[in-house]
Amino acid sequence: MDMIPACITKKTNDGYVTVRTHVDDLKISSKSVRQLQMVIDDLKNIYQEITVHKELSHDYLGMIMTHDHDKQCITIDMQKYLLDCVSKFEEEFPEEKLKPVATPATNSLFKVRNDNAIKLSKERAKIYHSTVAKLLFVAKHARPDIILTVSFLTTRVKCPDSDDWKKLVQLLGYLKSTIPLCLTLSCVNLKDSTWYIDGSYATHEDMKGHSGAILMAGNCAVLFKSNKQKINTRSSTESELIVIDDILPTIQWTKNFLS
Repeated sequence: MDMIPACITKKTNDGYVTVRTHVDDLKISSKSVRQLQMVIDDLKNIYQEITVHKELSHDYLGMIMTHDHDKQCITIDMQKYLLDCVSKFEEEFPEEKLKPVATPATNSLFKVRNDNAIKLSKERAKIYHSTVAKLLFVAKHARPDIILTVSFLTTRVKCPDSDDWKKLVQLLGYLKSTIPLCLTLSCVNLKDSTWYIDGSYATHEDMKGHSGAILMAGNCAVLFKSNKQKINTRSSTESELIVIDDILPTIQWTKNFLS
């Protein structure tokens, strides 16, 4: 639902003017239709004017979320958002031919040349940063297949070089050829959940490791994490201890949320 707050009156040189500004988009859910309506009524009392969407398909922050009661699943579709990202990149840099590729990254994803690589211009570095930020949003919400690649690219946004640019082009080429892919979530029950957690030792050029985790609930994976570890470790065992320590708060939060 889109909410507009109560009118705000501001003083100007000509007198007073009333301004209305949007607060944010909210998505609420409950087993009880009555409870949902109570929340909506309370919000209307506070903000007066709100728009409520109750259909089975919602356009929420670039995600088309469709509920299928027959198949008991939810599909999260970000094709339009991705197509816009790819199209804008191709318009900015028509010389970059985004070729269809089978994977979002090559085996050299984590390799960094500190001495020989050419630093990107300010214009390209800005485009690199904004594009990676957009793809990070997509990776976390609808395309977990690119989360590892995007996670690494985010570590290079401060001073990207020509190698990082090639890796971004590789990722965009993969996305262009797989835009129709959507995330489908289904779950028979929420009682059984399983976490898969692993850490990779000295993966990055500064010898820091990489953490990864997936939460399986029912028939599918519903939560994904992939990030560079914040501290150095002396062995693969230490790297795995670090990732467990990093993920434990999320595990506890998930247990409390599901209960």
